[in-house]
Amino acid sequence: MKDLFIFTSAGSDLSAYYKHKVFYSWGVKNFDSGCVVFNKNTDFNYDRYFNKVLYNQNFKFPNLFFYIKNVTNLCDKYKYIIVIDDDLLLNQNNTFTKLIKVLQKYKLGICSIGNSTDIKKSSHDIMNTTSLINELWITNFCEMGFMCIRSDLLSKIIKYYYNSGLDKICKDFGMDFFVCNYAINNSYNIGIIKNMTYTNPFRKRVVEIIQMNKIKYLTNIRPKIIKKYDI
Repeated sequence: MKDLFIFTSAGSDLSAYYKHKVFYSWGVKNFDSGCVVFNKNTDFNYDRYFNKVLYNQNFKFPNLFFYIKNVTNLCDKYKYIIVIDDDLLLNQNNTFTKLIKVLQKYKLGICSIGNSTDIKKSSHDIMNTTSLINELWITNFCEMGFMCIRSDLLSKIIKYYYNSGLDKICKDFGMDFFVCNYAINNSYNIGIIKNMTYTNPFRKRVVEIIQMNKIKYLTNIRPKIIKKYDI
């Protein structure tokens, strides 16, 4: 079993130069990796960077689940699977190699790294640092932009996601709560590593406006999901 598989759901409207810069910062050639492209109208050569590229028009985690369902025994081949946004620059060399050491040392089920602007800053009020260890914060939540998940935990999450019918109502917003709460409720620890960070220097303001327009969706739908599925 190999240590790590890197996954992204790609297709954001970024220049080829910036995409190359992003994927180069990941060092994907040093690890097995896969990508689901949600925008078929792209002429960017994703095959140059990833071992296998599939196409499916959906959100990040449903695309991850789609990829795993279409690649035989993926979760049995790797100890950890990293899900990372396709526009994040990693700020340290050998980030993934260092990440594996921390994951194994603290036996984490899920971990993330911090945003370089403020490693403890989160757009979610649910982020709650419960204890501090030398290299990381132990939390009950981490954001989905960069999330590393133990493959055995991910297999359980996927099985519950489809068997519960959650796939019918939760595809984008709510997935972060579902994944993290499932981990906590099943005795997996979540951590944010202190000395590793990412940068997203080209995130457009329009993205924030789009997110604000979804507040009504969040207000009406997310509480129902949490109550119905006890997450």
